[in-house]
Amino acid sequence: MELPAGPEASPAGGGSPSGAPGEPDAKGEPAAIEQPGGKKAARDKLRRDVDDKAETRNDPDVAAFLAHRLELVDHIVTLRVRAEAGSYFNCHYKGRADSYYHLRLRGDGSAWLDGYLPRGGAADEIWRDLQKKPNVALTVRVILRAATVSSVCFSQVEIIEAQRGWDYTRGHLAVPGGRARFLANQRPSEAPKNVLPVDAFLAARGRFIGKEVTFRVRARLDNYYQCRYADAERTHYAVLLQGEGFKGLRAYALRDGVGRRLADRLAADEGAALRVKVTVPEGRFDPLCTDQVEVVDFEDGW
Repeated sequence: MELPAGPEASPAGGGSPSGAPGEPDAKGEPAAIEQPGGKKAARDKLRRDVDDKAETRNDPDVAAFLAHRLELVDHIVTLRVRAEAGSYFNCHYKGRADSYYHLRLRGDGSAWLDGYLPRGGAADEIWRDLQKKPNVALTVRVILRAATVSSVCFSQVEIIEAQRGWDYTRGHLAVPGGRARFLANQRPSEAPKNVLPVDAFLAARGRFIGKEVTFRVRARLDNYYQCRYADAERTHYAVLLQGEGFKGLRAYALRDGVGRRLADRLAADEGAALRVKVTVPEGRFDPLCTDQVEVVDFEDGW
């Protein structure tokens, strides 16, 4: 996944290179899309018969979009989603329920976007359907505008186009199997059996300032920036590390080689079992946010 280059990370109002995947070529015909394995396949038709077991196959998926959102400001991204009716109007969209519908947009994992769809026309029909059904399969083109970026309303985007079904004739496809991996990672498994359990570390976190500790965890991308990391979104990825039981760590990984590799790893495999080396850096300890650590490195598996 390369951001923000590519037709589905194109600036609002701008075009894309002739013949780029998912966009019309110079003759106005859709170009072939690059499938996993490097093969260019015939373009799929719009899929309107989406069942509950189908996977959305977005690249970036919703969790990755959120992790990289500041790189995607004012760029248009296409997503296949399951949309749910919502009623959350806050920040830039506070008091604008007369102009927009709020849709909760979900991909294959636990992350979601709060999408705002201008009322009228086809949008009204979609909304009427959502009053009868728990969700509707949509292909949406969304944008996070610079004027609407918020550290409070983290997941807000504007929907500039919505159509029923999942359209794979534009946009980038993720490697298949993301939904299966996500579901498999949610099933009960053996406890990570850390030498130093997470709850013991939390109880004595102040003793580990400047020291490194390795934990076996289930990991996923997060968007929690508070206390000493309140203004760290431009410099760090946020990651949730789940240890034994319900004990977890709010971790932050620098947006460098290790951090980018970790973010890409978790975007493709939410809840992956990892061995993560963390520390409490000097100057980052906060007695109010008792579960914050910084990632030093990680490895797959336990």
